[in-house]
Amino acid sequence: MRVAIYHNLPPGGALRVLHEFVRQSHAEHEYDLYTLDLGPFDTFAYARDRAERHDLTPWVANAYRYPVAPAWLPRPAWTPTSLAWIARAQRRIAADVDARGYDVALVYSCHLTHSPGLLRHLRTPSLYYMNEPRRRSFEAGYQALDRGAPFPRRAAAWGLERLLRRQDAASAVAAGRIVTNSYYSAESIRRAYGRDAAVCYLGIDTATFDIVPGVERSHSVMSVGALDRSKGHDLVVRALAMLPPASRPALDLVYERCDPAFRAEVEAMAENEGVDLRLHFGIADAELARMYSRAAATVVSARLEPFGLVPLESVACGTPVVATREAGYRETVVDGVNGYLVDRSVPALAEGITRVLAGGLGRRPEELRWTVVPRWGWDAAVKRQVEQLAVTAGELRG
Repeated sequence: MRVAIYHNLPPGGALRVLHEFVRQSHAEHEYDLYTLDLGPFDTFAYARDRAERHDLTPWVANAYRYPVAPAWLPRPAWTPTSLAWIARAQRRIAADVDARGYDVALVYSCHLTHSPGLLRHLRTPSLYYMNEPRRRSFEAGYQALDRGAPFPRRAAAWGLERLLRRQDAASAVAAGRIVTNSYYSAESIRRAYGRDAAVCYLGIDTATFDIVPGVERSHSVMSVGALDRSKGHDLVVRALAMLPPASRPALDLVYERCDPAFRAEVEAMAENEGVDLRLHFGIADAELARMYSRAAATVVSARLEPFGLVPLESVACGTPVVATREAGYRETVVDGVNGYLVDRSVPALAEGITRVLAGGLGRRPEELRWTVVPRWGWDAAVKRQVEQLAVTAGELRG
């Protein structure tokens, strides 16, 4: 198949997944890549250099970048005008994709507009991989982010939000087919947009995420993910603070992007609570696997995480997981087998961490690893995604 790929993903798990999919399947299919050149709109520029290892250009036939803002504008404001510039760039992308005669367009979310506007203009059969609905439109916690701001700012944000929400919904409805990462996400997409989404589970690179030989287990635990409030790192710090100081593990917190204010809050909390917090920014996957292999446990407590690669990566490295019993974690963590699912509370997390540290699961690292490898490796994940592309292109019956 000839496939046009569009994405405007930030550094993080979703971009890593796309990179692995293209890398592992490019020999059988021809991919062209379409992205935006955000210039001063790029709020994640500080993390881009650390994400170069997930550059897709070595694995695609052609890569096309489309500028958004006029070159003369030094630092544009986030306004309806800037949305119009983004929409114009995406219309150009849709026209070029249609003109080049691809079998299918594989579209990923845009971190600025969520469902990309090009879906409304494509005539090429489109497969939209939506990891989750636009949470700011549909979740109370996200909608409350601007409530403490001055009234003029809140009024402007409210008007912009209405526009973004309307455009996102229109684009989601216009997509040819939608696939997603979990049954939890499929249910959320149905509630948000009235669209059915096929579940196409993701996978991990089990060659990279493996038990690293010669690495000794430590008494530390890990928390991995963007350093912002939705990922629940503060909950992990508070849970560790409940453990006796003499046996309290250190916390290795790994992230690729962050909210500076929240980072300062977590650092202050750890210092006040007596938790040894060690921050690690933008580390390579091989080093992340080494850290997993060294840790006694990985704690995941993100709020309504749609899927969650971290539990799978951790268990593939032989390290058990303590996860909140909600959303996508319930589809990847097997309670009492490769980790514990606990209620979303500080005491419950603390109890789960204590049970893992005491060896409650009773399984060797090699046994833990084989609870994820057969189902969640990349061979199976790539096969699932290619089948979905073929269905969309009309080569297979869905």
